[in-house]
Amino acid sequence: MKFKHILTYILQLIITPIYNIIDSEIILYYFGCGCVPSTQSNYFNIDFNANDMRLLFYTVLTVVTIIMGLIFSKDIEGKFKRVEYITSMIITNIVLGFLLAHSRMWK
Repeated sequence: MKFKHILTYILQLIITPIYNIIDSEIILYYFGCGCVPSTQSNYFNIDFNANDMRLLFYTVLTVVTIIMGLIFSKDIEGKFKRVEYITSMIITNIVLGFLLAHSRMWK
């Protein structure tokens, strides 16, 4: 398996620490934490907070990673190996995206 195939499994784990810094330093300031929605106000005075941004970010990241994996799968020889890679990559990224998005929600 080549590095680009492995990258589709670990890309979310590599990007998460960078996003967490951006989230706590910038996104939280502009959008608010979403801790108490009824009293929530943010810089833009809209009903969108850091939790919503986190869900949006991880949804987009998961979709992009899956698309990358599908493109990279063309290099894999053998139909069974390709199906095995695609299936495991999709399941891994969906579960990882869900767990990462919900693990650091502002409460």
